[in-house]
Amino acid sequence: MRTQFPALRAELIKIKRSSIVWVTFLAFALAPLMGGVFLLILRDPEASTRADALSNKVRMMQFSADWKSYLGLLTQTVGYGTYFPWSIPGLYSGASGTAVQLGSTSYLLLGLTSLIGYACTVFYWKYADQSK
Repeated sequence: MRTQFPALRAELIKIKRSSIVWVTFLAFALAPLMGGVFLLILRDPEASTRADALSNKVRMMQFSADWKSYLGLLTQTVGYGTYFPWSIPGLYSGASGTAVQLGSTSYLLLGLTSLIGYACTVFYWKYADQSK
C-alpha cells in the first residue's frame, strides 16, 4: 500500500496543474444552475416576461417545474440521454426496445465522428510533448 501513495500524490499534482479538470467542473456546475433558472422562470410568470428568449427555450424543451424535469436535465448533462451517437446499431436493431427508423445521416455521422476522433488521437500521440 505504501507504493500507492507516491503514485496517488503524483496524480493529484497532475490534476491540480491541469486546466481541463477545472473547466469540466465549471461546465458541470452550470447545468444545475440553469435548471434552477428554468424552474424560476416556470414558477414566476413575471420572470417569464422579463426573460423572453430563455422562456422560449424552456417551452421548446417541454420543461416543467417539477423534480422529474430537473433530474432529466441533469441526466442529459452527464450524457445519459435517450440518444447516443454510438448506439445507432443498437437503436436500429431494436435491442434498446422498439426499433427506430434511422436514416443514413445517423450512420454517416457515426462514421465521421469515429474517423475524426481516431485522427485527432493519432495527431496528439505524434505531436504531444512527451517530456513532461
